[in-house]
Amino acid sequence: MEYMKSLGSSVIEIIKAKNKREMLEQKMDDLLSHQRQFVENNRRSLEQKIKEKEKEVFCQLHDLLGGDLPCDQINRDLQQANDALRAELDKVGFLISELFKWMW
Repeated sequence: MEYMKSLGSSVIEIIKAKNKREMLEQKMDDLLSHQRQFVENNRRSLEQKIKEKEKEVFCQLHDLLGGDLPCDQINRDLQQANDALRAELDKVGFLISELFKWMW
């Protein structure tokens, strides 16, 4: 009789542990889904910023080429624009790498 009580108790504990594991797995899935959405939203936002920056740079380049600025000035302006774009892309890469670190 004592054996049956102990067995019943063990079965109940196993069911509770299984339910808790399933609940935690669902929470983890929800959290990962939110993280993926966050990264995707940031990626889209940064892509839009890059497009806007490219447009701005091309307009500036057009204005520069119409003027009498020396090549050195044009090269410096282009380098600054490239640096700004690279910084934005680095942010996206960092966010993605952090997400993968967090996931594993």
